[in-house]
Amino acid sequence: MNKKKYYLAASIIIVLYALLQAVLGISENVLINQISPVILTILTVSFIFLHGSLRYGIKQMLVFFFITTIISWSYENISILTGFPFGNYHYTDKLGLKILYVPIIIMPAYFGSGYLSWTIAQLIIGDNNSKPNKKNWFVIPLIATFIMIMWDFTVDPFMSTISGNWIWENGGAYFGVPFVNFMGWFICVFTIYIVYSLYLQRNKEYKAHDITKEKSYWITAVIMYALLPVFTFFKMFFANNEIVKSLDGNVWSTSDIYTTQALMAIFMMWFVSLLTIIIIKNYKSN
Repeated sequence: MNKKKYYLAASIIIVLYALLQAVLGISENVLINQISPVILTILTVSFIFLHGSLRYGIKQMLVFFFITTIISWSYENISILTGFPFGNYHYTDKLGLKILYVPIIIMPAYFGSGYLSWTIAQLIIGDNNSKPNKKNWFVIPLIATFIMIMWDFTVDPFMSTISGNWIWENGGAYFGVPFVNFMGWFICVFTIYIVYSLYLQRNKEYKAHDITKEKSYWITAVIMYALLPVFTFFKMFFANNEIVKSLDGNVWSTSDIYTTQALMAIFMMWFVSLLTIIIIKNYKSN
C-alpha cells in the first residue's frame, strides 16, 4: 500500500472509530452497548494492520498477533480456572463466541491496544525506526506495559461492573475491579511484549520502511490510542445515572464511574499522547 492510500484508509477508520465511540457513549440501548466493543475492536485491528504492515510487513504483524493471542488467551483461561494472575472472574455471554472460557474478541482487543502502546513506548524512548536495540529490548516492553494498563483503567469498570461483560466474583475496590487485576495485566502484557521484543532482536529480515520517517505516520497511531477511551466522556455527560452493585456488596454510582474513567483518560492516556506528539514534532531525524 502506498502512502496516499494508507493515509486515506487510516483517516476513514479514525473517523468511523470516533463516531462509533460517540454512539456507544450516548446510546442506552443494550444491544448497541454489546456490539459496539466488537465493532470498535475490528476497526482498531484494521488500523493496526494498515499501520504495522508499512513498518514491519505483514509477516511480522502476524507474528505479533500470534504471540499476543496465545499468551493473552492462556493467561485469561488460567486465571478463570485458578484466580492467577488476574483474580477470580468469569466472562458472560455478552461478548459472543468463546474459545474455552474466553470470548474470541478479547484477543484482538489485546492486540489492538497492545500495538498502539508498544508504538508509543518506542517513540518515547526514541527507538522508533528500528527493532529494539540491546539497550532498549527490556525498557520498551516495560514502558509499553504501563501505557497499555492506563487503557484498562479507563474501560474495566464500565465493561465489568456496568455492562457485565465479565464478572468479578469477589468484587474489588476500583469500582468492582480488584487490585490484583491490574497486577495480572502487568504480568500478562509484559510477557507479550518481552517475547515480541526478543523475537525482533533475533529477526534479521526486519528493516524499517521509508514511511516510518514521516511524522504524520506516527501521529496517526497516537491519535488512535487517544481515541480508545473517548466513549466514557459521552457517558459522563449523556448516560443516566444509575446504581450498580458488585458481588462484594459495594454499591457504585455509574456517574462516578464514568467521571473517574474520564479523569484517568485525561491525566494518563491523553497526557502520554500529548507527550508523544511533542516528541514526534521535535524528532530531528524526521
